[in-house]
Amino acid sequence: MTLQYPGNASADSDYVIFEHFEYRPNNMAGRGGFAGKAVNPPSEGKIRLYTPESTPQTSNQNMWQRTDFEGPAGLLKQNLLRGITGGGFGNAAKQLPGAIGQGILDTVAGQFGMSASQITALKGGEVYNPNVELLYSTPVLRAFDFQFRFLPSNTGEASTVREIIRQFKMWSSPEIAKGGDMFNVPHLWQVTYMGPAGDASQFMGKFKKCALTSVVVQANTSSAYHTTFSDGNPIEYSLGLGFQEVDVITRENHEEVAGGIGY
Repeated sequence: MTLQYPGNASADSDYVIFEHFEYRPNNMAGRGGFAGKAVNPPSEGKIRLYTPESTPQTSNQNMWQRTDFEGPAGLLKQNLLRGITGGGFGNAAKQLPGAIGQGILDTVAGQFGMSASQITALKGGEVYNPNVELLYSTPVLRAFDFQFRFLPSNTGEASTVREIIRQFKMWSSPEIAKGGDMFNVPHLWQVTYMGPAGDASQFMGKFKKCALTSVVVQANTSSAYHTTFSDGNPIEYSLGLGFQEVDVITRENHEEVAGGIGY
């Protein structure tokens, strides 16, 4: 069963599908994590919502870290590390005399709460070359938010909206496990932009499976008064959904969607 809003959406409109799956950790998914593989038992039911006017901003970030190999001592360290990883130790010997001098100066400077570069700057207006390297650290898990506004046209559509909100809340919550001492982990979600032909859109970004980390609901968001249908249901709801992907984006993922904009 698919819950849909708006109920009278035209057949040629774009939309977003939300599906939830039982949680499985990445190490049970094989090489590549959740990279499009059906490793999570699917649950019954989908939620189909309109594509918001402002779709979520997604940021593909990777962490790089500045590392300094200051002066001859730093270059000695760098060359020794390269030697350990297979680069050879040949250049390390060239840095040894200067590294010893820098080490002595560091020891003396430390007695005064200073560094070797501060001493050389004080003495002759020079500092040791920092020999900066920007080293790759790790990819960052993406997070993004969807914002929806529901204005049901009648009590029947209002009932559907209530059930949509309840489904998001329910499957993003933990479940008390047998015995009551443990929780079963909330379900994961697959978010997919769909085109009017009923296929995943090639013009919008793709998502990995996500944890639904927040569900924010407000009734009558834009109204100055609390206004309801005859049955008491508010005439308007706003819904905020916060997601975080559970696996990293790799180059191979982008290669899988040639012709689109990738993940």
